[in-house]
Amino acid sequence: NFTKVPLDLLQKGETIKDFETGAEHLVALTDKGRAFSAATGFNQLPKSQGQYGLPEYSHFNKPPAPNTLHEITLLNNSIEKNKKGKVDHIEPRFIKKIAVGNYHTLALDENGEVFSFGQNTFGQLGQPVNYDTEFITIPKKVELLSKHVKRDLFPDVIDIHAGGDTSFCTINPVKMFRLIRGKNNKVEEDEDALIDAFTVGFGNNLKGQIGNGHYVHAQFDPVKIKELTKFEDYN
Repeated sequence: NFTKVPLDLLQKGETIKDFETGAEHLVALTDKGRAFSAATGFNQLPKSQGQYGLPEYSHFNKPPAPNTLHEITLLNNSIEKNKKGKVDHIEPRFIKKIAVGNYHTLALDENGEVFSFGQNTFGQLGQPVNYDTEFITIPKKVELLSKHVKRDLFPDVIDIHAGGDTSFCTINPVKMFRLIRGKNNKVEEDEDALIDAFTVGFGNNLKGQIGNGHYVHAQFDPVKIKELTKFEDYN
């Protein structure tokens, strides 16, 4: 059996280019960099884990009706503030890739930044684990990735993956001044090429899912997977 998901929220000419599914939710990504989420199944789900990225369907509320897309507005748009810290305007955010675990979601934007939302019981969102952050409904930037690069480097994320209650990000460090001056200087490009990309993991590591030689219930602080740096290609 299958159910057709209505696509009436898409703009004219906009198409779905990718989708990922978790235990009870689906996240779709369009060619215009917009992300949408939906509950899955044939019946109304009993409980939300915040995996939809929608504040009206937090863990305090019932999940949305199954197989109906909802735009993840707080992910698809960025709130820009002025020097006084007040809201100045709303800027569209282009999402390049999505990754979905059992009850959580990662999203990678065109600036190389990662946002996460959903269940955070095991630290799979890359956010500290406590009573207030066990479920994070609103998309939140994963700030802890910057701990793995020097202060003059930007942790440019080039790939993301998620499975079960564990998450992974591949980081290609870029010099900060390159973000302002652009990438037209050949010498600067050669210098950046000397900075090796690496992969970090976070979340449930009780059975060694992260591959760092440790076994812990919850690993919210992203850890570098050193063994992967020995390989030129892996999946």
